[in-house]
Amino acid sequence: GLQAHRRCGPGAALMHLVEKFADWAISFRDQPLSKEVLHHARRAVIDWHAALYPGMVVPPVTLMKKAFTEKGPRLKALLEGTAAHTVEVDDIFRDGIYHPGAPTIAAARSLTEELRPVVVGYEISTRIGAAMGKAHYKHWHNTGTIGSFGAAAAAAEALKLERQQFAHALATVTTFAAGLQQAFRMDSMSKPLHAGRAAEAGVTAALMAREGVTGSLDVMAGFAAAMGDNPDWEKGLATLGKDFHITRMTFKNHACCGHTF
Repeated sequence: GLQAHRRCGPGAALMHLVEKFADWAISFRDQPLSKEVLHHARRAVIDWHAALYPGMVVPPVTLMKKAFTEKGPRLKALLEGTAAHTVEVDDIFRDGIYHPGAPTIAAARSLTEELRPVVVGYEISTRIGAAMGKAHYKHWHNTGTIGSFGAAAAAAEALKLERQQFAHALATVTTFAAGLQQAFRMDSMSKPLHAGRAAEAGVTAALMAREGVTGSLDVMAGFAAAMGDNPDWEKGLATLGKDFHITRMTFKNHACCGHTF
C-alpha cells in the first residue's frame, strides 16, 4: 500500500529538513553551552524582559487579558510574545530580517527558565530566516512566520522531546506560520500579535507532538514554495552548532524597526 511505498520507495532514505534540525537539537543536548553562548543567551533574555515589561501595560495585551480567562503556557506565550514586540525595542537578527527574542523566549519561558531552549530556538529559526531572505519579507512578517520555528524549537527543547517528536513539532508549526506585512500598513494592533501567535503556535505544536500528534515531515518544501524563492537550506545547516547566531544579535537603544537593506 501507500505506507509501504513511503517506507520503501525511492526517497525513503532521505532526511527531511525538520528531521535534520531535530537531529542537531538532540545531539546538542550532550554538549555544554560555551561561556560565550551562555553570556549571549543571558543577554538576550535580559533584553527580552526589557522589551516585555512596557508591552505588558499597554494595548493590545491589556485588552487581551480581558478577552481570555484561561491560564497555562499557551496563553502565557501569547501574551508575553505579544508584549515583547509591542513597543519595538526587541532584538534583531539582521541576516534573517527577524526579531527572534519576542516569540522564541516567550515560548521557552512559558515552560522553563533554562537557557538551552532559547539557544536552540535562536539557532534553528535564524537559519530558516536567513535562507528565506528578502523574498519572504516582501509580503510576510518574519517575526510571525520565522518566529513560529523559534518558538516551536524552544518549546520542543524545553519539553525534552525525542527526535521524531521534535521533528513533528517543527512540521506542525510550519503550517501555523503566519503574519502579513499588510496587517501593519494601516494603524492596527496586529503587528505585535504576530509575535504572540508565533510563540503560542510553537508551544501548541510542541505540546501536541509530545502526545503523538504528527505533522507532514516534508512540509518545508511547501513553505519554501509558497512563501520563499528557492531557499538554500544547506548553507545554514553547515554552520549549525559551530557559528552561533545568538552571539550576533543587534540590541536596540531606541524604539525603531531597525531593518535596513
